Amino acid sequence: MRIDAVADEVLGKIRDRGTYRRMRVLDGVQGPRMKVDGREVLLFAGSNYLDLAHHEAVVAATVRAARESGCAAGGSRLISGNLAGHEALESELAHFFGREAGLAFNTGYMANLGVIQALLGPGDLLVSDALSHASIIDGARLSRAE
Repeated sequence: MRIDAVADEVLGKIRDRGTYRRMRVLDGVQGPRMKVDGREVLLFAGSNYLDLAHHEAVVAATVRAARESGCAAGGSRLISGNLAGHEALESELAHFFGREAGLAFNTGYMANLGVIQALLGPGDLLVSDALSHASIIDGARLSRAE
């Protein structure tokens, strides 16, 4: 069987189950309420559900940080080094939580990988289901917990 026929068959089954995913175009700026396919919805998956991305203080801090540090994504902190802003944020987090040190992750995915591996290891039991986010599944596998 040709690969395109296999792909068509698999995609057909996914469509029949109603689980075929597609990219949707969001109208407007990302916030807690968006228009999706012409209908207003609450958007909890956009990482801006509190609408802080449009708060004056957040916008001003973003502009200031971009002027001071630029807009490049950079590289791994371990390889490329830290910016003063990273050090300041982690110090403030540690102080806020009354801890010796803090560590900021740049994505939720990386946070789950790092935290799960730091807390669990061989001999520990981790219970998760198949619908857990990929970052939880990957963190669990990398931790080698049971």
